[in-house]
This record gives sequence, C-alpha cells and structure tokens, in this order.
Amino acid sequence: MERQMDALGRIVLPAGYRKQKNLQAGDVLCVDEQEGKLVIYPRKARCALCGGKKELLSHGRHTLCEACWKELHI
Repeated sequence: MERQMDALGRIVLPAGYRKQKNLQAGDVLCVDEQEGKLVIYPRKARCALCGGKKELLSHGRHTLCEACWKELHI
C-alpha cells in the first residue's frame, strides 16, 4: 500500500484499515523507526494520571484507572 504525504507531512490511513484495526478519530498513534522503516502503531491505553494499565475506565477522551477515578470522585 502506498500513500502520498502532503505538504504538512500528513498521510491518510485507508478507512478499511482503520475499521479493521478499530482506530477512531482522536486515537493516539506512535511513530517509530525500526530497521530503517517507519512503524506506526496505536498507543496502548494507560491511566492519564498515574500511567497504570489495569482496570481502565474511559470517560470521553480521558482514560483513568479505577483507583484514580475513585480518588477524583470521592
């Protein structure tokens, strides 16, 4: 698959690929270089406050672990 980069450095991921990988507008993608190639992959979900990966709850565009959620909503 080939995509042309625009003047601002943007590329468009095909709709079929976004649907297959369950990517939504606003998702954060990581761009890395591996063996001279650019690799793009979705960032794994983490708590926005403590960085934890367990018992995550999403509220809109924010993801918090259960412990941080409870601390904020006492």
